[in-house]
Amino acid sequence: MRFAVKTAVSVRYHSRIVQTEKRATMIITKTINKDTPLTAEQIAMLEALKTREPEPDEDCPEITPEMLKNMVIVTREERERNKKRNQAQTS
Repeated sequence: MRFAVKTAVSVRYHSRIVQTEKRATMIITKTINKDTPLTAEQIAMLEALKTREPEPDEDCPEITPEMLKNMVIVTREERERNKKRNQAQTS
């Protein structure tokens, strides 16, 4: 995959605790600055990724041909169900 990246995303996390009668909730927000220039380390990482092959892991395992076939079937069936539901709602 070829890509040109000129800027990085600078992310700042802010957290606060909101207290209610029953529980306290921590709210985490993030501020994103897209105009931050890339660091040398980030550029080196992106350059290394250009030649790296994808590696399956537990979060994204390799898909077998049988799994792909089943996904196509399920997607087709879901699309048909949605199409029928949308037609029924507009009628």
